[in-house]
Amino acid sequence: MNANVTYEAAFTPADEEVTVIRSARAGVSGLSDEFDATNLETAERALFNAGYLLASPWSEPSSNGDRWCTLTRMT
Repeated sequence: MNANVTYEAAFTPADEEVTVIRSARAGVSGLSDEFDATNLETAERALFNAGYLLASPWSEPSSNGDRWCTLTRMT
Protein backbone atom coordinates (compact mmCIF):
# COMPACT_ATOMS: atom_id res chain seq x y z
CA MET A 1 0.00 0.00 0.00
CA ASN A 2 1.25 3.45 -0.87
CA ALA A 3 1.63 5.47 2.34
CA ASN A 4 1.19 8.68 0.34
CA VAL A 5 -2.40 7.78 -0.58
CA THR A 6 -5.29 8.11 1.84
CA TYR A 7 -8.98 7.29 1.50
CA GLU A 8 -12.07 8.79 3.10
CA ALA A 9 -15.72 7.88 2.81
CA ALA A 10 -18.63 10.28 2.88
CA PHE A 11 -22.09 8.88 3.57
CA THR A 12 -24.82 11.19 2.28
CA PRO A 13 -28.24 10.02 3.47
CA ALA A 14 -30.09 12.62 1.35
CA ASP A 15 -28.59 11.10 -1.82
CA GLU A 16 -28.57 7.54 -0.41
CA GLU A 17 -24.94 7.00 -1.38
CA VAL A 18 -21.48 6.56 0.01
CA THR A 19 -18.57 8.16 -1.84
CA VAL A 20 -14.90 7.22 -1.61
CA ILE A 21 -12.44 10.10 -1.88
CA ARG A 22 -8.84 9.28 -2.78
CA SER A 23 -6.15 11.79 -1.81
CA ALA A 24 -2.50 11.64 -2.76
CA ARG A 25 0.28 13.84 -1.42
CA ALA A 26 1.41 14.40 -5.01
CA GLY A 27 -1.74 16.48 -5.45
CA VAL A 28 -3.90 13.98 -7.33
CA SER A 29 -7.16 13.84 -5.43
CA GLY A 30 -10.79 13.32 -6.18
CA LEU A 31 -13.76 11.03 -6.16
CA SER A 32 -12.82 7.40 -6.51
CA ASP A 33 -16.11 5.48 -6.33
CA GLU A 34 -19.77 5.96 -5.44
CA PHE A 35 -22.10 3.27 -4.15
CA ASP A 36 -25.80 3.13 -3.28
CA ALA A 37 -26.34 3.14 0.49
CA THR A 38 -29.51 3.83 2.45
CA ASN A 39 -27.88 3.71 5.91
CA LEU A 40 -24.48 3.19 7.55
CA GLU A 41 -24.84 -0.59 7.49
CA THR A 42 -25.36 -0.71 3.72
CA ALA A 43 -22.59 1.88 3.30
CA GLU A 44 -20.14 -0.29 5.23
CA ARG A 45 -21.17 -3.37 3.27
CA ALA A 46 -20.68 -1.57 -0.05
CA LEU A 47 -17.27 -0.30 1.05
CA PHE A 48 -16.19 -3.77 2.21
CA ASN A 49 -17.36 -5.36 -1.05
CA ALA A 50 -15.29 -2.76 -2.94
CA GLY A 51 -12.17 -3.60 -0.91
CA TYR A 52 -12.19 -0.94 1.81
CA LEU A 53 -12.17 -1.22 5.60
CA LEU A 54 -13.15 1.51 8.05
CA ALA A 55 -10.04 2.90 9.76
CA SER A 56 -12.00 5.25 12.02
CA PRO A 57 -15.52 5.46 13.38
CA TRP A 58 -18.06 7.48 11.43
CA SER A 59 -18.15 11.13 12.44
CA GLU A 60 -21.20 12.69 14.03
CA PRO A 61 -23.66 13.89 11.38
CA SER A 62 -22.95 17.33 9.94
CA SER A 63 -25.71 19.94 9.73
CA ASN A 64 -26.96 18.34 6.49
CA GLY A 65 -26.65 14.76 7.84
CA ASP A 66 -23.43 13.71 6.07
CA ARG A 67 -21.00 11.49 7.95
CA TRP A 68 -17.30 10.86 7.27
CA CYS A 69 -14.71 8.21 8.12
CA THR A 70 -11.20 7.28 7.02
CA LEU A 71 -10.61 4.04 5.15
CA THR A 72 -7.85 1.59 4.44
CA ARG A 73 -7.62 -0.39 1.24
CA MET A 74 -7.53 -4.18 1.54
CA THR A 75 -4.64 -5.82 -0.25
